Parts: sequence; C-alpha cells; structure tokens
Amino acid sequence: MRTRPGRLPLAPLLAVLLAGPIHAHEWVLDTKYRDRFNAQEWKEQSILVFEAGESQLIPAMQAVEAAFKGIKVFSLPSMGQDGSRIHVELGVRGDPAQVEPAMRQLRELVAAAKFPYK
Repeated sequence: MRTRPGRLPLAPLLAVLLAGPIHAHEWVLDTKYRDRFNAQEWKEQSILVFEAGESQLIPAMQAVEAAFKGIKVFSLPSMGQDGSRIHVELGVRGDPAQVEPAMRQLRELVAAAKFPYK
C-alpha cells in the first residue's frame, strides 16, 4: 500500500471510521434493548407442494390463517434448480402450540385439492 511520508494509509483509516457507527449501534442494541431479543418464541414447519402454483394455494393459506390467530402462513416458489421438481414450499410459523395443528390442517387442505406434497 502506497502512502506519502508521515501519513497513514487511507484504507485502514476508512475501515475504522466506517466500522465505528456499526459498533455503536451494536452497543446500543446489546445494552439498551437486550430485553427485546427473543421476546417471542416461535416455531416453523413446511412441506413441498408439487404441481401447484402459489395462486392455487391461497385459499388454503387464508383458511389456516383465519383458523389460527397466532400463525402466519408462507409460500416460496422454486423453479426446480439443481434437478429438483418445480414446487412451492408451503408452511406455517408462529406460536409453537399452534404450529402442529395448523400444519395438519394445511396438509389436509393441500391433499383435498389433490396436490402431491412431501
């Protein structure tokens, strides 16, 4: 690294100046807001649904969210990279006590719509 005599290299100085605010934010979070970390417990489960588009799964997603107030339903489509089949990852997250029954209902609704899943 080239510098002029009597001067510090610019890269280390920039690193210190840029990292300073990041560390200050971490300190504030760690000391002032520690009680808010992991304030809510949650759990997540999902299945892979084949031969269905996300829009075809919306009624099942809405039914589960309506039946379980502590649950959020999510979907993530995949175009089948790495040789896997095209699918939608469909699942629930939220209140640990509600995840199992919500997932059971979601599986039943997917099966009733005749979409294969695993």
